[in-house]
Amino acid sequence: MLVTALAAATLSAPAASAGQSAGCNWFAKVPTVSSTGRIVGVGGRTGCTNKINLSVEVRRVIDNWPDQTVASGTSWSFVTGSVTVYGDRQAGCHDYFTETIWEGTSTKIQSAVMRSCR
Repeated sequence: MLVTALAAATLSAPAASAGQSAGCNWFAKVPTVSSTGRIVGVGGRTGCTNKINLSVEVRRVIDNWPDQTVASGTSWSFVTGSVTVYGDRQAGCHDYFTETIWEGTSTKIQSAVMRSCR
């Protein structure tokens, strides 16, 4: 099994908006591979005070095509902390990233890309 993290542009954390505290920080961690061979993504927020519907996805990069979601989860009325999602890696070598999304808005953040071969 080959797992490498590739340098990639990471989007800036979303700026505080209406109903969100100035100390609210978002994150999307680079995916990892569990001991059982599954892909694991972690995303969330810290220092926040407002409730939102927060989704975390692990996506497989597909050039010139929409990226494929391989793991996803949503936490309703989420305030602060993290959400962990698990999915299956695709056969062959592929690039994956984690995306943390504020449902119902355009606010999201992506991790750097990780390459994994199965």
